[in-house]
Amino acid sequence: MSDIESTKRAAEREMPDVFVIGAGVVGHACAWAALHEGLRVTLIDRDFEGDHASHGNAGGIAVTESTPIAIKGMFTQAAKWLMDPLGPLSLDWKHVPSALPWFMAFRRAGEPSGIWRSRMRWRG
Repeated sequence: MSDIESTKRAAEREMPDVFVIGAGVVGHACAWAALHEGLRVTLIDRDFEGDHASHGNAGGIAVTESTPIAIKGMFTQAAKWLMDPLGPLSLDWKHVPSALPWFMAFRRAGEPSGIWRSRMRWRG
């Protein structure tokens, strides 16, 4: 076997199955999951681990942000914001007809039965 073939075979053996871009909390979790599945993983980040996205929140998970935004009263509040020219939401009114099914699904998701269904999906 030639040196080139030998080098090529060595490179193929060492080539990872998965490249994970970003060495923050999510990147490490993805790399760990892939390793747990028996895959060869290379974790890539331009800086040392946790220096950016995970550095600012110290690796914390924002539990308060996991509450569904479609809670009681949010649909009405969003409608008020859309009517306010200086409000935090804006929508080109020509898009309302095509967005209406999504708005109605959002409203249903905020009803107690919708929140219950959402929680049951997360629990598996």
